[in-house]
Amino acid sequence: MFEDLIGIGNAFPSVIFSHVTFLQVNDKAPFEHEFFQQIAWSFPFLKQLNVLNINRQSSILTILNSNDNLLYSIVKYLYLMSLYLTHAHIDNVEQFLNETKTRLPRLTTLVVNCLKKVEEVLIRDQLYVIYSESKTLLRDERHQDLALLFKLVNRVPNATNELKKIVENHIYEMGINTIERVSGTAINDPKLYIETILDIHKKYLTLVQNVFTLFDFMINYFIFLACAKFINNNPVTQTAGSTTKSPELLARYCDILLRKGNKGVEETDLEEKFNQIMIAFNYVEDKDVYQKFYSRMLAKRLVGQLSASDDYEESMISKLKQACGYEYTSKLQRMFQDIGVSKTLVPEYEKYRENHRATGIADFSIMVLSSNSWPFSAPSNFILPIEMSTYQMVVLLLFNKALNWTVERMQDETQIKSELLLQVLFGLLKSKLLVCTDINEDELDEDLKDTDIKLNYSIRLATNFKSKKLRINLNVPLKSVEQKDIEGVHRTINDDRKMVIQAAIVRIMKARQTLKHALLMQEVIQQLSSRFKPNIPVIKKCIDILIEKEYLERQPNDKDVLRYLA
Repeated sequence: MFEDLIGIGNAFPSVIFSHVTFLQVNDKAPFEHEFFQQIAWSFPFLKQLNVLNINRQSSILTILNSNDNLLYSIVKYLYLMSLYLTHAHIDNVEQFLNETKTRLPRLTTLVVNCLKKVEEVLIRDQLYVIYSESKTLLRDERHQDLALLFKLVNRVPNATNELKKIVENHIYEMGINTIERVSGTAINDPKLYIETILDIHKKYLTLVQNVFTLFDFMINYFIFLACAKFINNNPVTQTAGSTTKSPELLARYCDILLRKGNKGVEETDLEEKFNQIMIAFNYVEDKDVYQKFYSRMLAKRLVGQLSASDDYEESMISKLKQACGYEYTSKLQRMFQDIGVSKTLVPEYEKYRENHRATGIADFSIMVLSSNSWPFSAPSNFILPIEMSTYQMVVLLLFNKALNWTVERMQDETQIKSELLLQVLFGLLKSKLLVCTDINEDELDEDLKDTDIKLNYSIRLATNFKSKKLRINLNVPLKSVEQKDIEGVHRTINDDRKMVIQAAIVRIMKARQTLKHALLMQEVIQQLSSRFKPNIPVIKKCIDILIEKEYLERQPNDKDVLRYLA
């Protein structure tokens, strides 16, 4: 009994060849669907099939080019393991590759020259299934399988665009869901908020680098879009009612890292933390908001001598300068220069006192600050600052009656609202003027919040109070005062933005002389997008202001065209 048949034509007797495992067929007439059915019936244990033909199937069978093959039974080769179609007509290649026409459950080797047809049948026609499966792979974090899938889809022109959008949407949804889980705490905890964002970014940056960048660098753009969307608009910003909450919390996180007494981060890790901050900063749309909050907090650190290190301060400013240019950081650098000048003046003054024997003058230090660089508003009247607030004094006067009080008794005695009283006690406990036996020292130095103080806690006066600090700041702002300060910052930001928009409009119109209203707004948005995203109603209002100031005018014959007035 023979096992191989070579060169058989498409006309052979209806006999079962149960021992034949290798078959090569050559066409004498065009192969038809029935011919492949006949092979499956006559060679039930066939393991290898070579098809050699140059003639297409009859025109009647062109309907088989669709996946709807209800007119014909499916041909099944139950044991076929190797199929060679290197010299087969495209009709017959399609015949074998389309599972609605042929089933090859054990096929392990396929050799074919018609690669485009293979891609069309196995990839392009299955894209809907592939896209659906990619969502499952992303959700289950099956990164190796995802890499193989992306590599496969990359063979079809433009097919990866939809896959990139799926990745973008997945990252955005995961970012929103992750932030939503911590939003209740994160809105008042800059460290938690920013580190949550950075963890999401790190996770998906690793995914991109390991899976996609090998095949398509444009995927980075889709990752940028996803991160920018969830960083600038998420449950925290929605709860705050402002898209500027992200840059504010980012500036506050910087303040935490750059202040003295930051025990949560080793000095060797700070530079890496700054690099991570710049990653988040690059996604922030309202960079001018970050600048305002950062400058105010920098001013407090410099004036209060609260900076952990001048080198770290300069390093952070240098990174901001690289990202946004000299103008963005010019005031921050001048603030540093003022502090340097002040540090030089004080020793010179001390030397002057010694030379002139001015012994009767009390020791003091000064800071000479340029008014245009520092975010301090000059008071209209000179009022000597009080040493502590009225609330703090009311609390401390209680200890003239007794040295120990519970929080609840203090509230009953003073009738200060409990929420406000906890804030006052928090500041006095942090300064260690008061001591709470229910709170240990480590908790007091690091993670204590005013809401952690309970009504049954016992508070006593520190009768043996000592401090290593030369000055103690008891005037810690209450949340209500701090909120007013934040509102003031936002008002300043809005006023500054109007001036920046007007300046941009004048620059553009001076260069163009005449320009349509819509094109002018488009150019303004494009010019300012690196600093913040200007609102269209504000741009329109600024145009109207410049028309009133006679910088611009509308063309008499076309009100939609603006003209610059020299």
